[in-house]
Amino acid sequence: MANLRRCVSRTIISAIAFQAGMGLAYGQEQSAADAAVVAANEASAADPAANVPDSAASAAAADGAPTADGTADAVAETDGSNSDGEILVTARRRAERLQDVPVAVTALSGDALESRGAADIADIAPATPGLSFNGGAVGGSGTSSSAQIFVRGIGQDDYLPTTDPGVGIYIDEIYLGRTTGSILSLTDIERVEVLRGPQGTLFGRNTIGGAILVTSRKPDPSGSYVNLSGSLGEKSLIELKGVANAALADNLAAKISVGMRKQDGYGRSTITPGRYGDTDRWGVAGQILFEPSSNFRLLLSGDYSEIDQPSPTQVVTNIGPAVGLIAAYNAFAPARQLPLFNQALVGADRYTNSSQRLGYDRAKVKGLSLTGEYDVAEDWSLKSITAYRKSDVAFSADADTTSAPIFDVTTTVNQSQFSQELQLSGQIGPLSLTTGAYYYDEDIDYTLTADILPGMYAFLVANGTCPSAAPPCFAATRGFRQPSTLGIKAYAGFGQGTVELTDWLSATGGIRYSVEKRRFSTQSFGTATGALQFSGNQARRYTQWTPKLGIEIKPARDLLVYASYAKGYKSGTFNGRATSGPALNEVLPESSDSYEIGVKSQFLDRAVTLNVSAYDVTYKNLQTTVTVRDAQGAPATALINAAEAKAKGIEAELTVRPFDGLTLNGSWGYIDGKITDTTPAAAAQGLLVGNRLTKTPKNKVAASFQYDWEMMGSEAFVRMDYAWQSSMFHTPLNQVNTFEPSYDVVNGRLGFTVPGSGSFGNEFRFSIFVNNLFDEKYALNRSFVAFADYNTANFARPREVGVSVAVDF
Repeated sequence: MANLRRCVSRTIISAIAFQAGMGLAYGQEQSAADAAVVAANEASAADPAANVPDSAASAAAADGAPTADGTADAVAETDGSNSDGEILVTARRRAERLQDVPVAVTALSGDALESRGAADIADIAPATPGLSFNGGAVGGSGTSSSAQIFVRGIGQDDYLPTTDPGVGIYIDEIYLGRTTGSILSLTDIERVEVLRGPQGTLFGRNTIGGAILVTSRKPDPSGSYVNLSGSLGEKSLIELKGVANAALADNLAAKISVGMRKQDGYGRSTITPGRYGDTDRWGVAGQILFEPSSNFRLLLSGDYSEIDQPSPTQVVTNIGPAVGLIAAYNAFAPARQLPLFNQALVGADRYTNSSQRLGYDRAKVKGLSLTGEYDVAEDWSLKSITAYRKSDVAFSADADTTSAPIFDVTTTVNQSQFSQELQLSGQIGPLSLTTGAYYYDEDIDYTLTADILPGMYAFLVANGTCPSAAPPCFAATRGFRQPSTLGIKAYAGFGQGTVELTDWLSATGGIRYSVEKRRFSTQSFGTATGALQFSGNQARRYTQWTPKLGIEIKPARDLLVYASYAKGYKSGTFNGRATSGPALNEVLPESSDSYEIGVKSQFLDRAVTLNVSAYDVTYKNLQTTVTVRDAQGAPATALINAAEAKAKGIEAELTVRPFDGLTLNGSWGYIDGKITDTTPAAAAQGLLVGNRLTKTPKNKVAASFQYDWEMMGSEAFVRMDYAWQSSMFHTPLNQVNTFEPSYDVVNGRLGFTVPGSGSFGNEFRFSIFVNNLFDEKYALNRSFVAFADYNTANFARPREVGVSVAVDF
């Protein structure tokens, strides 16, 4: 692994030398199945609805009983006896067989997500090597809808908008600028793709760690259909989904999808009525597809969703010695008839605290987009993607989760973004080329309120202690309300091409140029006194070239070997959590050099699929948020550059179909990710050489089986999913109380499909499910608050059982 970069270079040189010196002529015969995929690709390029069911009956097939292989767009073998389970992906911005794409990518179809019981995109993580995806009580906050995503050790551990995501989420090719409100419910999804490694030479918005592509099903002009589904389960679970497609004309169709989910939480406070961790969200999305001619298509899309629920369940797991501000609080707590802040307030179990209030978690997210595609020539198409999105998010929590008034946090984020992307794709002889230009404009207003030792200053003023007594008055006035604005304008040009040197050897090259302008303004007011504490403004312009190089060797129909180098980049930014003027610092841009070699293979008549990749990534100026305590004991959050970090690892994915009806899946991801060099400033904050990368377990294993069989005229299936991961740290400073031990989770599902007739629909599906079968105890997030020296945790839900039904018309 240490010589992976040398290995990649030697692979590229050796392949070219072998071709030049030996002059090997390799006549690769394309199978009937491959020809079918090519035809599907061409149909997809000509018609966005080509992969959508063309009637109510085929709609039922598309959303029918979950397929065992968990893939979409299956291509039938010539004998028609089984399916090779191939999936078409758009990792390179064109439809291709997953096995033909020289990129580390995991793809799950809508059926695969349904078979796993996935409720939102965070549920894709167990089946994806190298991916950590968390959303519970991020950073001890009051929200569970803000995504913390890490791929190969790189991601984002702060929900404030001044920190850009390390892994981008794209909905129908549209980038989501912020993580707040970005954990999406899965309704009417065609597929989800997880791309690992830097993305930029094919995407409008640059991401350094990877990308998650969510593709919805498109309207179908060839037929109308309705899909209805619902789930009931423990803790009053009720989930309803509906999709209706209307073929309005031969070249015009409209589709609407709606979904809602409600479920009681498990969290309780010993002193506050109500529950923590309830789920209450709903959403609606609509699309209109218009094809005025055979070479011109327009797709208008809109979506709206709401979340309105209590803050997630959190419990305090450790309280350290009382020093600084906490010593001052404890000194006056008896006189205020309040409890001391000490180990006696640690939560009794994973779902019970003594919090003084429930808090809230609210979000309204909406978007509108217009995608136009025009075939300018036989082998060339021009695509335009115009999009506007807006999110209004507010969440609040008793952050210390105890009966002692120590720390309350409230955050509001109002964000809007406009993007315009142009893509030109085509073929020039042996060269396949995609080029594009991108514009992105984002405006954010957000307010962070950190009410520290609430009520203490008023008490000290009333008894005459303040404002004259410096130490206690200093402690009582550390809270702040910080309204801020952030503006981003980004421009980029990008392109990537693949040239076929022979029928078994190809080379890929890509380049991107990024320009980004940022302006940041903030003010800080004391929550106790209302006085202005400091204000500041920052502005900066960043530019960067990022290349990609690769070589692909296909010595046989079902074997692909590839090697690649890619440079990743994330622009600099500013500390959105500064608690003083000097802390309003800029961090340098973050970059990465990623080397990867991989093999994609199928054998035994495609009954076995095995994909393996190995990588070596060096991150420079890694942007990291750390929570510390300043010299006076006051809270301070620093956004700093770690000098260097490295991640090297192996990813393997296996699918085996030993006989008709049974499918076995397995995956393994290994990551050795750690800080390898640091700066004096970073070391002073506790970011030391050898620290493990945030939320990055060294090993992650997933396995599943699904067996389908016929039973009394119906189709039945049974499925089990197993996921295990080794230990990890939830924070970059690797504090002992943010350590997460290894854990494993087992989910199961049993169901059947009954053919329908007439008014009872075309197909009826029923299943029972159990999540977290063995009631594994593990935390979705653990956080550390330095000024009060305490830790909190947000634990996953326990074992839950439920039923799901679905019918198609």
